[in-house]
Amino acid sequence: MSEPSPNYVACHCQHCNGKIEFDANQLEPGENSQVPCPHCELETTVSAPKKNIPPVNFQFVNEIMDADVQVALGVDLSNESPPNYRAAVKMFTGAAQKGHADAQWNLGVFYHNGYGVEKNLAEAIKWWRMAAEQGHSEAQFRLGAAYSSGEGIVEDHVEAAKWMQRIARQGDARAQHYLAIVFR
Repeated sequence: MSEPSPNYVACHCQHCNGKIEFDANQLEPGENSQVPCPHCELETTVSAPKKNIPPVNFQFVNEIMDADVQVALGVDLSNESPPNYRAAVKMFTGAAQKGHADAQWNLGVFYHNGYGVEKNLAEAIKWWRMAAEQGHSEAQFRLGAAYSSGEGIVEDHVEAAKWMQRIARQGDARAQHYLAIVFR
């Protein structure tokens, strides 16, 4: 019986984050091994993948998954080390398309900061507006702040005050401070 062809995989050093490539056929699936990092020469742990997992069909996931679960998964994915922003965006997008305000808020943040997507202030504003119209307080504040500064949208202090008044009525001190300055 012939040797299987090499199955090269990569992981990152725990010390210097350098890339370490190795033949996964040398380890049992899920087995850990200590190897010297070729970059910093410190011992680091590598492991062979447990099994080949087929790619996730996010369209199917979106159809069957509850929006709250998608948001929770999106948050978990964005808090991984390292964060998996691209997968988080897919989860948030699925839930946002179902009308979930927290997902819309998160998509706005991701587009505003360029997490897992190309930075796009107009797209951030679009998602924040959807969440804000549902009463999402952070989205209302960010939308008001965007109108006030003209970030990603045409500067409009009347529109900024409208959104700040909505959130100020909910007790938000930042919005109340903004309105106190505007109307003094």
